[in-house]
Amino acid sequence: MADMPIAVQGVLPALAVGVGGMLAGRACAGVISRYAGLIEKGRNVDRSTLHLALFSGLGPSRHLAPARPRSKLFCSLAMGAVLSALHGQAGLVPAFWVLALAAAMLLLLAGIDMRVSLLPDALTLPLMWLGLLAAWAGLGISLHDAFAGVVSGFLFLAALAHGFRWLRGRQGIGGGDIKLLAALGAWIGWQDLAWVLLTASSLGIAYAMLRQRRLLPRGAYPFGPSLALGGMAVFMQGTAVHSWFS
Repeated sequence: MADMPIAVQGVLPALAVGVGGMLAGRACAGVISRYAGLIEKGRNVDRSTLHLALFSGLGPSRHLAPARPRSKLFCSLAMGAVLSALHGQAGLVPAFWVLALAAAMLLLLAGIDMRVSLLPDALTLPLMWLGLLAAWAGLGISLHDAFAGVVSGFLFLAALAHGFRWLRGRQGIGGGDIKLLAALGAWIGWQDLAWVLLTASSLGIAYAMLRQRRLLPRGAYPFGPSLALGGMAVFMQGTAVHSWFS
């Protein structure tokens, strides 16, 4: 009984983080819905559109349809789980808040790409710079590894996209995907980018197979959600990801 207050003190922060993550995820679902609605109404893919989606009380975004219940549930559970896992690994240290912001940006990118097949620079570039800033501040990998991750991620996927276009005569990898992998490189470093791509490709293929219910799916699907999930998996559970493919 004497230990009860200590136990409660340990549970309350974790519970608050989980609930806060779910609320943040619900808010992200709203931003995704408003951004997609604005793009579908003909708005430009620029920073002002993202700002309009973020601040829902301004301009025409308040007249857009709200987020779908399924989207709210998924985003809430995803952010709640990710923030709880981050809190369990390190607690409420400064790096936690930086990683929480990065996780929210990844969720926005994945959701927007699923809705309108876009990965806006207004999110991918800040995610990259935030990763480099975190490395400079000593909150993650070294700045050298972060910079190498950005360069190698960009160049590798750009070369792959160019090769695909040369072989098939059409675009298979978008510029947003290239910038997203570069941004992930700022957080993960160059060493694990191959694992990110392997995980993302496996997830993308599995999703297409389930969606079409066939072993050899056809057509194209947004790659951003798979990249975001693959990057998060490698960042948080790199050893487990390595074992899955070994």
